[in-house]
Amino acid sequence: MARKLYIANLATSVGPKSLRKAFSNWGKVDTLNIITDRATGRSKGIAFIEMSSDAEAEGAIKELNGASLGGQKIEVSAAKAHNAPTKLGAATQTHGPRDPRDDRW
Repeated sequence: MARKLYIANLATSVGPKSLRKAFSNWGKVDTLNIITDRATGRSKGIAFIEMSSDAEAEGAIKELNGASLGGQKIEVSAAKAHNAPTKLGAATQTHGPRDPRDDRW
């Protein structure tokens, strides 16, 4: 189990204080990040929270998944690892099957 949680279906009216308060009932919130739209600054309805222990994260998932927060039922689950794309040079990027007769590679 991971300590980092993914929260979805978050009402745009829910701010960091109310979100931290809701999750603090299940343990210490180490980090909290509400994802916002770059252009408007408004919440995209998702957030990531890192609890101080696996047990606290499990308790928060069990008790808060499907709970109402800000008038909407939130979805709480363990965050999955995100494999960010790496910066590859044009010669190392794959664009499909390579033709062995093509000497541009």
